[in-house]
Amino acid sequence: MAGSLVLALAPRLADAQARIPRIGYLLTVPLAEKPSPERIAFLEGLRELGYVDGHSITVQYRAAAGNLELLPDLAAELVDLNVALIVVTGFQAVQAIKQAARTIPIVMVAAVDPVATGLVASLRRLSTRMRQSGHEIREGAPPRSLGAWGD
Repeated sequence: MAGSLVLALAPRLADAQARIPRIGYLLTVPLAEKPSPERIAFLEGLRELGYVDGHSITVQYRAAAGNLELLPDLAAELVDLNVALIVVTGFQAVQAIKQAARTIPIVMVAAVDPVATGLVASLRRLSTRMRQSGHEIREGAPPRSLGAWGD
């Protein structure tokens, strides 16, 4: 998961050499003081590429803490911060970001099937806007480590 997520992030972060790039990170659950395994993998993957939160990048977290009605406003906040890209967890958060971020690349960390849920039209047509990072690969299913936003 971390490898594909970081590969999706690297080109976008490299473009922002003159300033410290900001990454948005939207969660449906509360932002725990102790990072989740996904968040740890994300930060470690960035660190392996030389990006350290608070030094060479800034990660802007927004968490709905279970109140899904907050997601559209939190998504809009991240867009207003002019983040380089947005990492999103949870189906409802992906929907909110999809509506708010028309041009910002999105990386979704989720166990949902983006085609079956209607988030994307197809995994066959790659886009630079949306990537999926996940851990499940089912036999006969397309690889889910790097999927695409099929507009």
